[in-house]
Amino acid sequence: MNVIDWLTSIDDKLEVTNSLLEKLLAKEWAIKPEFRVTVTIPENVVYRAIRDAFKELVLKDVIRRGVEEAMIDNDYAVFKIDLSEERTNEAIIKGAFVGRSLKVLKTDAPFTIRINSISKDPLTAYTGLAVDNVEIKEVYITNEPVSGEAEIMITWRT
Repeated sequence: MNVIDWLTSIDDKLEVTNSLLEKLLAKEWAIKPEFRVTVTIPENVVYRAIRDAFKELVLKDVIRRGVEEAMIDNDYAVFKIDLSEERTNEAIIKGAFVGRSLKVLKTDAPFTIRINSISKDPLTAYTGLAVDNVEIKEVYITNEPVSGEAEIMITWRT
């Protein structure tokens, strides 16, 4: 979203809010006409309030974007696994780094993955399997000996 679209969306929301406030005030005045008053707000107060509200919106957007960027992984490693060798809960990754996502890029045969502990439930691997937003310290695989290979990509933030 570019700045003009963003400001336009804020302007649209302000118009809706103003409309709702006018309706609310009209209802209140219709019920209690003796409370009608005219209030004049100095321009510098209005400008200051708008400026402060705008600063707050911009700051919230900057913080949100910073958090989103901090959550984007910026490094990866691809692990190739020869499936012709039988494995039972064999650690293919253990303590080298802390990953945040895992993706099976390719597999020629079925196998299972356990993340961080052999006591965890096994995940059946298939091409395209993705596990995101998980702290990955260890990856264990189990497979029957078959011809073929698998590729697993682990990503992390440095």
